[in-house]
Amino acid sequence: MFSVVSCKKTTTNTTVVADSVLYSKWIPLNLQLVNATDSDYSQQITATAITSTILNTGAINVYANVSGSNAAAITLVQDYGLYPTFSPGTIYLDAFGYSGYQLSSNQYIDSVRYVVIPAKVATTSADGTVHTYTAQQLKELDYNSLTKTLGIPSKGSNFTNN
Repeated sequence: MFSVVSCKKTTTNTTVVADSVLYSKWIPLNLQLVNATDSDYSQQITATAITSTILNTGAINVYANVSGSNAAAITLVQDYGLYPTFSPGTIYLDAFGYSGYQLSSNQYIDSVRYVVIPAKVATTSADGTVHTYTAQQLKELDYNSLTKTLGIPSKGSNFTNN
């Protein structure tokens, strides 16, 4: 199951679809052992919002939800030793060795969410000031700052503890 929602913050707090940031629902982490020799644990996620243009000029952030936190403790997946790679339409999550084994048990992370960021995003603050962020600036924001800046619901309507 996959869903992509788009958003762009405006002065009226309405949603604008064109040229927006896209984000997924929370996706259960389901790492599988794919190479016993290298202890490679992997998960493939279909992400049709990832295009060649996004790969060349935008950014993709993948966030991890700490198991049992109900989306209250979120960080980049890399912070847990889970490494994303991207191709058009797909995200590959990989973890290796004992870390991969632990992550595959969902002891630390139970779900992930990705955010697809175009080359630039303009947001309007409550005082009417327009600020344009580059994809690189948005990629460097922590999850709380990113969701607040872009008006993305941090928990999402479909979040469930696994």
